[in-house]
Amino acid sequence: MENQIDPFGTVVNGKSGYTFKQGGNVKSWKKRWVVIRGKQILYYKHVDDETPMGIIHLSKHCHVEATDQKKYTCCFKVDVPNRRTFIFSAASEIDKTEWIKEIEKWCNISNYTGSSNPKTYFYGVGDQKLSKRLLDAITNGTMKKITALLKKGVFLNDIAVPTKGNFRTPITPLFLACYLGNTEIAEKLLIAGASVHRQNDEGKQPLWAAAWSNNSEIGQLLLDHGANINHLDSDKNTALFIASQKGNYKMVKFLCEKNIDIRILGKGGITPLHVCAKFGKNLVAEYLLERGVDPLIVSNEYQEKTAEKIARANNHIGLADMIKNASIKKK
Repeated sequence: MENQIDPFGTVVNGKSGYTFKQGGNVKSWKKRWVVIRGKQILYYKHVDDETPMGIIHLSKHCHVEATDQKKYTCCFKVDVPNRRTFIFSAASEIDKTEWIKEIEKWCNISNYTGSSNPKTYFYGVGDQKLSKRLLDAITNGTMKKITALLKKGVFLNDIAVPTKGNFRTPITPLFLACYLGNTEIAEKLLIAGASVHRQNDEGKQPLWAAAWSNNSEIGQLLLDHGANINHLDSDKNTALFIASQKGNYKMVKFLCEKNIDIRILGKGGITPLHVCAKFGKNLVAEYLLERGVDPLIVSNEYQEKTAEKIARANNHIGLADMIKNASIKKK
């Protein structure tokens, strides 16, 4: 099979193609673009979508087999313990067999990802040792070693947990550089071909890391290379949410000036203002109110409270009063 590139910029050596997939809660069938990327099955609404609608994590405990369905033929199911059973309908019997074989292969590879020791986690198509050395070089800020590893052909879109630091989530080299706020290294990786769309298991892309580090210069580099400013992570949050949580005024202002959608609601209907209210980020909250974030929105995530009530519950009285005044004006 010829190598393909998925929307994250990663070489796909496994199988990909359109299938019909049965829904979870609603048992309707929808056409989905499905990609086997190592020990993950990703399914998208369209082939050119950047963000998958869902990810199925494969392990030795998963089971795949053919199954009969009333409406569709050539079906197979993937049983994921403690989650659910996913059912797909392939294009033909041959296609069904290929899907089953490919999924079985990755279920049986137990040392590729998902280790009980997060420091050994690795997903990619390159050399694991080179990838780990690149992450260490980025952590240490040693440009000479980074350049040498790039010359050796290290794959830039593999994900792993850095051996240094307190990281437990697998990330890409570019994500790490953005997280550390190292503009020079981030730019070098982007020029070398690092993908701005490659995300970790939590759905976070490098722009999220730039928001964390409050580095708008890196943010601009990522946008210049095609980053989606409104990308949602697995909690349905944009980069604006983490910038607000950290009180990173510079990055919040940058994202808003670049027209990030401030109307996007995160998990449970939260807004960036709710986040500011919880963590007491007065300056950012004031700016968000000036930009038009609605102070009257009630969040189910925070026991159906408005931002004002959240601020007051967390003893941020001055912030609560400021939001209250904005709410009165809004009414």
